[in-house]
Formats: sequence, structure tokens, C-alpha cells
Amino acid sequence: MVIRSLKGRRLSFLLFILLISSPAFATPDRIFSDNNRSVGIVTALDAAKNPLRQGTGFILRRDGVIVTNYHLVSDAKGIMVTVGNTVLKVEGILSADKENDLVILKVAGENLKPVKMGEPDKVALGETVYIMSSTQGFGNLLGIGIVSGMLQMNPSRKIFQIAAPLSEGSTGGPVFNKDGELIGVVTFLIQGAKNLYFAVPASLLGESVTGKKVTPLENAGIEDYRKIPEYWMNLGFYCGTAGLHQEAIDAYTQALRIRPDLAEAFYYLGLSYSALQKYSEAVDAFKQAIRINPHYLEALYNLGVAREDVGLHQEAIETFSQVLKLKPDCAEAYYGLGGAYTNLSRYQDAVDAFRQAVKLKPDYVEAYYNLGVACGLLGRYGEAADACKQALKLKPDLAEAHNNLGVAYLKLNRYEEAMDAYNQALKVRPDYQDARYNLEFTSAKFYSSLKRHAEAVNALQRAIKIKPDSFEAYDTLGSLCTMLGRYQEAADASREAVRIKPDSFDAQSNLAIASGMLNRWSEAADAYREAVRMKPDAAANVYYGLGYACAAVGRYQEAADAYRQALKSKPDYAEAHLGLGIAHVFMNRKDLAREEYEALKKLNEVMAKNLLDFLNKAEEQLKNQNQSSGSPK
Repeated sequence: MVIRSLKGRRLSFLLFILLISSPAFATPDRIFSDNNRSVGIVTALDAAKNPLRQGTGFILRRDGVIVTNYHLVSDAKGIMVTVGNTVLKVEGILSADKENDLVILKVAGENLKPVKMGEPDKVALGETVYIMSSTQGFGNLLGIGIVSGMLQMNPSRKIFQIAAPLSEGSTGGPVFNKDGELIGVVTFLIQGAKNLYFAVPASLLGESVTGKKVTPLENAGIEDYRKIPEYWMNLGFYCGTAGLHQEAIDAYTQALRIRPDLAEAFYYLGLSYSALQKYSEAVDAFKQAIRINPHYLEALYNLGVAREDVGLHQEAIETFSQVLKLKPDCAEAYYGLGGAYTNLSRYQDAVDAFRQAVKLKPDYVEAYYNLGVACGLLGRYGEAADACKQALKLKPDLAEAHNNLGVAYLKLNRYEEAMDAYNQALKVRPDYQDARYNLEFTSAKFYSSLKRHAEAVNALQRAIKIKPDSFEAYDTLGSLCTMLGRYQEAADASREAVRIKPDSFDAQSNLAIASGMLNRWSEAADAYREAVRMKPDAAANVYYGLGYACAAVGRYQEAADAYRQALKSKPDYAEAHLGLGIAHVFMNRKDLAREEYEALKKLNEVMAKNLLDFLNKAEEQLKNQNQSSGSPK
């Protein structure tokens, strides 16, 4: 059966002709000549002997046993088989297999030329195979294909996926190996950007004809393929494999209209919904499959995956736990548990689950990788590095693992090893922006550790060009520029850090310090106020900075309050006593200013003298003002 998603019939048809006639393909020529008299056209006829559809069939046995597709003849009132110029009379049906879309016809004939049987179990992925088809007017055609997939629709059904140029009428046709031996039967062709054939193994034919009596077509019980769920299940599976997920959903839905209790249809429907990121619909489909078959492990596992995808993390944990009750050694269920625990920030539980996954499946790359992620989130960077290295032993080209290994080394201050890891990630994936950013950021840390601060600043600026919204790069740059006395750059960087992450205490503090050094006291006061709002138990020096900035803009009451907060946590903070005394002077609270003077005498005589001098000058100035205005003493 052909499902079309893109046009291109004429070009593909010519490709087949060229493949046959090209002198470069000696093996195809031999296969074609050896089987030309074994392959023919199968035509399904209606009651008036008019053609309903045509496909291909081939001779399996010398005495007239023909193989073709079930769907090709399912609603036929008559069947015509043409091999070369000979029309073979169909005597009836030997066997019909709806699930595998096969029918075995018996035709009148003797000494016919059968195909040579091969060994389907020995077919390998990537192997070159040959598909033979037959069409009215063009005769037999041979196409070259590649086995691009070995599919398992269920434990008992193996299917070959073959990528090959398009050939009309190829369904029902034989698939040969390089020796011209039969290894499969084409059942479906999905036509699109990549033409995909799906074939069932020829081993299914082994017992189909032995000891079978011939049943006339009208008594064979062949059903219209459009009215049997097996057809729609096959169509859905093949469409889904080809990436045509909406078409697959339509097919599974049709199968369920015919048989509403078909758990497998609900299961594959859920997979198709998941492929389209319709996770709520996927959850509903998997739940229906489990309702029909409570021990359907694959459906239960994928229900957990879909619940995780839709954000139902606790429900996903419960589902994966159910899987483990039925199958305690299911590494994939432990892996799913680990992902759900990670999303709930239950990192230790995630670590335990991922460790169980790799214990059961030592080559589980994804589990090692995510184990590293969970360890990193716990701050256990040595274990994170070890997990990433295990993942890379199994898959050396996993760029994400190289990148995460670099992050773990960075957190361990092993800067050179971190940079080596990022370079490995970029070697695997040159366009990996996260790794490129991390390389620059870690370089800045490395240069800073060597006191090469100017180079560190340059590295941070490069990091910001790669990731313009990086909080950590702006925040680090702000701190570094403050240390270097480059206060304008420090203020600009810290302001960007605050824009990206307004609730960062450190960024607000850095902005306040840089603004103060630029004498932008109002901006400094605002930044300090935000910092202490976020962290009321901030260190005394932060409250001191707030007091200083508020005093600088004449907000003396706010300044006094801030100095008092500084002194609560650090009673011997001489600078805070001085600042508080000065604020009291400005607010004309001389007695309170003298109390701070008395406290300062015990802490810092120089500061105490400065406060006393300031207090005396203020009193003298006030006295002079009163005398000049005639005010009473």
C-alpha cells in the first residue's frame, strides 16, 4: 500500500529503469535475469471482472504457489496472475495472514520457476538488497535498496525497513539479498522525501503452504482490508516509523473504531501523540492501553515518560514504581525515576535511581550522563566528573558529557582540565555555544587565579558576546572590574547582572559599591536597599554602605537606621559608630552624637576625635548663626 507525502513519481520511476540498464551493476543484472520468470502482476478484480488494483506477486513453488499481499486481494471477487505473457488461472487460497499482510495463492501450472529461498535472519543493517516489482506495460523492474532499519512491532514480528527509489506496484514484491535469494516480502511503501519500503521476513512463508488445501476465493473468508484492524495497525506503525505521525494517529484511530479493546492500538497511538508533543493525549492513550491490559509493561513505562513530559512528575514516579513492581530489573524505569526526581529537586533520590539504572545496565550512557547532572546539582562535583567520564568511555563523541565534565572540573577549581574538556566538546561539535561560552568563562577564572586580571576581563567580555544574557559572566566581570578600580565598567556590568537577575544579593551589592566609587550615591543607596531587602541578615559592611550612601544624599534618618543595623551584628564597628554620630549631628541630636563619641573612645581614638571635632564645629556654627540672627542663647 502506498502512502504519499511528496510527489516525484516520474523521476523515481526513471531511476529504476536506469538501475537495471546500467552496465555498472553486474549483480543486479544477474538477479534480474534469474528471477524475471518468477515475478509477475497480481490483479484484483471486481464482480464484473474490472481491475480494482494491481500489485506484484512471485512464484514460491514449482507447482503454482504464488505469494502476494493480503490487502491487495482482500475485497476481490476474482484474481488474475500474469507472469511474462502468461496468464495463470487462480484456483484458490492456500493461506491468509492478515497480521503480516500475506496471502498464498494456488494457480494452475507445472514446472514454474520459483524464487530461491534465502536466510532472513542473517540480514544485517546497512545491507544492500534488491526489490523486484511488476507493472502493466513496463514488465518487471529491479531496484537497489539499503536495509535502513530492523523493526520489532512486537516480540513476534520482525520487519525490514528499506530505503530505495520508488517503484509503482512494488507491494507484494520479493526482496532479494546480494545472492539473489528471497529474504522478504514488501507489504507497504511510504512515499515521501525518503521512500521507505517495509517488508516482512520470508521465513513467515515456511509453514504457510505445507499440507494446506486449496480454498476457493469466495469461501476463503478474506475480509476487506479496510474493515480489519490489522491493516490499520500496520499502516499506523509504518507511517509512524516514517515520521508521518498524524497519519499514524489517524490509522490507529481507525483500528480502534473497528476494535475498541485493542490495547496495542492505544499503545502506539500514545507513542504517536508523544512524537507530536501532545503529551496529555499520549497520557490518555497509554492509560487506555493499561485499562485493557494492566500488565502491559511498555504502555506503563511510556505512560511514565508522557507524565514526565507533561510535567506530572509525582505521577511519573508512581508509574515508574509500578513498572518496577512488575519488572524489578527494568533499568529504563530507574532511569525514568531519576529524571522525575531531578525535576522535583530530589537530587539524592535521583542519584540513587540513576545508580540502580547503571548497575542493571552497565552500558547505559544516558543514565551515567544524568547521574553526573544530579551529582553536580548536589555539589558533589568529583562524583559528577566520574559519572561523565563513564559516559564518555561508552560514547566518546557525547559533546554534552564533555561539557558537563568541564563544568565539574570548574567547580573543583581544576581550570586547565575543565578547558581541555570544553575543547573536546567543541572538537565533537564546533557549533556548541554552551561549551564555547564555558571555555571563555573558565579561562577568566584561570587567568584570575594567576593574577592576570586584564586577560580575565577580556575572556569575560568574549563570554558575554557568546551569551549576552549570562548573569554569572556579568556578575563576575563586575566584581573583577571593581577590584581593578575600573568602576564605570564595574557599574555597567553589575547593572546588567541586576537586569538579568534582579533578586541577586551579590549583584545588587556590587552595583552599590561601584556606584558609590563613582559618587553616584543615590543609585548606590537604591542598590544597597534592594540588597538588604533580599537579605535582612546581611553583613555589617553592607548596612554600613547603605548608611554611608543615604548620608551622602542627605537621608540622615535612613542612614542612622542602617548604621544601627550594622552595629547590631558588629557592636565594635568603629566606622559605623562614626557614621551614626555624624548622622545624629546632622539631625541635631547632639546628645546621641556624644553617646557615639563615648563608644568610639574605646574603639578608635582618631575616629572619636574626628567625631568630637565635627560635633564641636556644628555646635559653634549653630551658635554663630543664633547670634547673627539675634536669637536667644
